[in-house]
Amino acid sequence: MEEPYNTTMAKLHADLRGIIALLGDRMYSGDPIVTSIKELLQNSYDAIKMEAKNTPELQGYIEIITNKDNRTITVQDNGCGMTKEVVESAFFGIGCSHKEGLSTEERSGGFGAAKVQFLTFPEQIQLCTVKDGIMTQ
Repeated sequence: MEEPYNTTMAKLHADLRGIIALLGDRMYSGDPIVTSIKELLQNSYDAIKMEAKNTPELQGYIEIITNKDNRTITVQDNGCGMTKEVVESAFFGIGCSHKEGLSTEERSGGFGAAKVQFLTFPEQIQLCTVKDGIMTQ
């Protein structure tokens, strides 16, 4: 005789904030400010390398400004910039990356995993980028 059983349909779900907090703590145990600056510096460096492929005479420029009184870190560069779509899908995506035109060997960063720390550590993130003359904030 067959055993009675129940069938249930369920959706897989996850506590994204919990996963991000867990990954951030496990991956980077150092100072979150240092890790954040390092990740943003790598992003700027890769953006300059991507822009230099189209503009070989480009003199790369990266400036990191810290303001202790306002508790801010500002990173400015003259790299390729990002479209609104890249900002939404790659920059603010954990584990996402957009290094268009760079081979694996040319990339400073990797898989977008280090963003866990700089996206979850600060109270606020303000981004301003320009791609092909179009500003995204």
